[in-house]
Order: sequence, then C-alpha cells, then structure tokens
Amino acid sequence: LDLTIADALQFTFGQARQRFANHRRIHQVLQSACELGLDYLTLGQSSASLSGGESQRIKLVSELSAQRQGHTLYILDEPTTGLHHLDVGKLLKALRALVARGNTILLIEHDLDVLAEADQVIEFGPGAGELGGKVIYQGCPAGLAKSEGAWGQYLRQHSISPTAKCG
Repeated sequence: LDLTIADALQFTFGQARQRFANHRRIHQVLQSACELGLDYLTLGQSSASLSGGESQRIKLVSELSAQRQGHTLYILDEPTTGLHHLDVGKLLKALRALVARGNTILLIEHDLDVLAEADQVIEFGPGAGELGGKVIYQGCPAGLAKSEGAWGQYLRQHSISPTAKCG
C-alpha cells in the first residue's frame, strides 16, 4: 500500500474503509465503525478526545466485530447524546444486531426514537437526583404515554404515542 503508520493514522474511518477494502478483517471493523456513524473520526484520534457517545460506539464496534454469540449484557448510558437523528438510526441498527445474536441491552436513554424501539421501559422519578429513585412506570413503550410520570406527561402534551408493540 506504500503507507507509513503515520499516514494510516491520519485517515478517517471512512477513508480507511475504502483504502483497506481488500483486507477482509480490517475492512469489516472499519465498516462497522462507519455503520455506527463514526466515519469522520481519524484512526489516530486520541480516545481522550472522544465524546461519551463516540466512546460507547467504538466499544460497540469491537463487540460487533468479535462474532460472539449471545449471553452478554450491554449497559449503555445515553449513547445518543450529541448524535444527529440519522446517526441514532445507525446506532439502533447496531443494537438490534446485538439483540439478534441473543444479547441483552440495557440503556439509560431519553431519545424518543430509542424508547419507541424498547421491549421494556422503566421510568424512575418522580424527579431527578434526590427527587428520584422510585419506579414510576414499567412496561412496554406504548403504555408509557398513559403513565403519570414525567415521560407520560410529556408524551401526552406533545400528542406523541409510542407505537412499539407490547408483548
């Protein structure tokens, strides 16, 4: 390829994916990163400079590339923070792939698109910090709009009805 390591570290994940297209294993990892919306990061970027959401998605790339089959619990804290709406869709696709392999995902999240995709939602409250800690609602997303918690009130105020099936 006629590259130095320094040259390669300057590539974004998107550029590297194209450059290493003939290297199956490397390309697979880079493809996963791009599918999670990380194509703009450089290979040599310091992990200290990543946002919390970027760091969590980098870890997901590792998990998606590992080819493990199920029995893993993933806990993610607000992985959509700072993401563009289109990148939230990419994240959801990756999370669905992990669930399809038999894994369980627990998210601390406030994004409505993510909540609508959940199998189960647990809302704690009635407020934040010291005012929280009690289970306000537990069930499928469709029932959340009927709850008395902050999310139920918000959804009713904005005429939003999560449509994820209960089952």
